[in-house]
Amino acid sequence: MKKELFTITYQKKEIEAILQKWFSDKAKVGNVFLLSGPLGAGKTFFVKSFLRFFYKFDDVCSPTFTKVNEYQIAKTLKAYHSDFYAFKDENIDLEEILMQKDAMFFIEWPSLHNLHPSVLVEHQVYEIDLSYDFDNPLEFEARVMTCRKVSGY
Repeated sequence: MKKELFTITYQKKEIEAILQKWFSDKAKVGNVFLLSGPLGAGKTFFVKSFLRFFYKFDDVCSPTFTKVNEYQIAKTLKAYHSDFYAFKDENIDLEEILMQKDAMFFIEWPSLHNLHPSVLVEHQVYEIDLSYDFDNPLEFEARVMTCRKVSGY
């Protein structure tokens, strides 16, 4: 069951304050962030900003052509960052990735991949729908929903 947590409008320069206020309790091992929105809405920017702010990790790049990037963001913590836009017709095995312990997960374009609920067992899932106003390209909006903590399907 989805539950809207909040909707915020922000400018990119405000991202650290937004992360501190709205996401500090969500920077946890095992959490899955499903990032949706049109091209240019800031999905990869969100991941870069999130990992830089909470983990001082600055080596994030778009996984558009690699399917999945793995980042060692702390001594015992990894982040997996995937992008299905270029691979929407390919089968990507997320089960093995999502079974990793001591990791968090960022998935761009999740609607282009058929994520079976069993893949998300025991994960807190957040859907983040990012958008921007073409008339005011400096303003972005994030609509954040908690989807489920799946313990079965």
